[in-house]
Amino acid sequence: MPLLVAAEDKREIRSAVEFCDKQKLKIILAGGSESYKVKDLLAAQHIPVILGPTQILPRDEDASYDQSYVTAGQLAAAGIKIAFASFNASFARRLPYQAANCVPYGLPYQEALKAVTLYPAQILGLADQLGTIEPGKMADLIVTDGDPLAIPTQVRYLFIKGELTSTDNKHLRLYEEYRKRYEEPK
Repeated sequence: MPLLVAAEDKREIRSAVEFCDKQKLKIILAGGSESYKVKDLLAAQHIPVILGPTQILPRDEDASYDQSYVTAGQLAAAGIKIAFASFNASFARRLPYQAANCVPYGLPYQEALKAVTLYPAQILGLADQLGTIEPGKMADLIVTDGDPLAIPTQVRYLFIKGELTSTDNKHLRLYEEYRKRYEEPK
């Protein structure tokens, strides 16, 4: 069973990798703001990285302003399997956009899509149950009216465990209520 290690800076990451290596533990790096600084080590050890939110300023004051967007592409180019996570409720709804923001900064689109679907399942050892649409796997699916990583895209249908589920929620109801206020009278 892998050990999920939350480490952000280069020194923490190196220490975690060294510890897990000595203890013969499989490691999954969570966070990894400065993982780009040790990408060769992570690639050599086949350590996947679950990146935190990208829509933040870099932790290191000397880092480039766009480093949080660039990191995913740098890791993917080094052959490191990546995934995205919110790590808290405030970023949960924006998870697809975290991945999408990395595309113009070097992360191939298909890698961004896999980083929110297939790769998390593989990294966590659940690829036999999740991550792709195949017979025998859990069928949690969304049907959208456009690119699932694009902000204007709307989820039209939601299937959880193969069952159609309502997408109605408080936010949608409020949107509909307040939209009516601005419609022109007929």
